Amino acid sequence: MMHLRRDIASHRQAVSAFAAFWFVLLVITALTWQGGIPGWLFSIHALLLPALAGVATSGFRLNSGIAGIMVSEIDLLIVSVVPMASLSLLPNPPMPAEPLFTGWAMVVEVLEFVVLMAIPGYLLGLIGGALGRRFWGKRAA
Repeated sequence: MMHLRRDIASHRQAVSAFAAFWFVLLVITALTWQGGIPGWLFSIHALLLPALAGVATSGFRLNSGIAGIMVSEIDLLIVSVVPMASLSLLPNPPMPAEPLFTGWAMVVEVLEFVVLMAIPGYLLGLIGGALGRRFWGKRAA
């Protein structure tokens, strides 16, 4: 954690630009949400965001792949859980009695989606970190 704080303090501009992009992306997601997230926007969340996290953390001591996973999973939490939680506040008709395995199937599906978002997040973070080191390394030389 100490290395992460030191890295963020020394790379404020990259972290601030990434945080601003992520915030704008979340605002656009909230404005375009109508019964679900549009496909083009989901692609940006799933593919571009972890890669940009890797680029932003390319100068960090932290592995860019780990940054890609963290951003991907936090974004998954924000984009999927928050709208579902807000929808649960609306008055809904009572759910019919369902068998027990349906509840466990939902838990397995959520875990599966978390793993399926973590693997590309890691790989895209590594790719973004490699590209960031290559392009920013040439600029600094």
